[in-house]
Amino acid sequence: MKKFFIFVFILFSNLCIAQQQNVNFTINPTHFNPDDQVTLTVTNIDLSQWGVSDLYLWTWFYDLNDQNTQDSPTNGTWGNSNDAQKFTDNGDGTYSFTFIPQDLYGNSNIGSIGMLAKAKDGSGDKKTQDHITEVGIFQFNLNSPTNNVSILNSGSTLTIDASTAVNANFELFANGTSIHTKQSAIVYL
Repeated sequence: MKKFFIFVFILFSNLCIAQQQNVNFTINPTHFNPDDQVTLTVTNIDLSQWGVSDLYLWTWFYDLNDQNTQDSPTNGTWGNSNDAQKFTDNGDGTYSFTFIPQDLYGNSNIGSIGMLAKAKDGSGDKKTQDHITEVGIFQFNLNSPTNNVSILNSGSTLTIDASTAVNANFELFANGTSIHTKQSAIVYL
C-alpha cells in the first residue's frame, strides 16, 4: 500500500509540474509584413510551474495560401530549444522576442505564423497553447489609369484596372457618387 501511495504521489507531482499553460500573446505592431520588425510579448505565464527560469519561442509559418507549414530553422529540437529563440525576461512578469519574420524563417512567402512558448525542454507538455497570426498588410494597386487626374469627354470611357493581394470589396465613385461596386474580388476591371 505504501508503494502505491508513493507511485501516485510521483505521478501527481509530474502532472503538476508539466502542464500546458494558457497565456496571452501580443504582437507589436499588430499588422505587419514579412520584412517588418515585430515584437512578440507573452504575459500571464508562470515558469515555476515547469520548474524553469527561461522561456523559448517555438514557431512555424504557413505559406501565402495558409497551407504548407515550415518550422523556423532555429527552433532547435523539442527537447533542447535553440538559445537563438530565447525570450527576454522583461522583469515585470512579461517576456518578449523581437524578430523580422522573413529573417527568422528564411522565407518571405509567409501567409501566417504560428507560435507557442515553451521550456527549453518542452517534454511533459511544458508549453503554452498555439497562437496563429496573419502576416501582411492590405495592399491596393491601381494599374490603370496611371494619371492622378483623368478628364473625359462626354461619352468617352476609361478603363479602371485595380488589384489587391486578398479579396476586397471595390466601390467606384465619380464626382462623389457611387457608380459601380464589385464584392469579394482581387481584381477590379
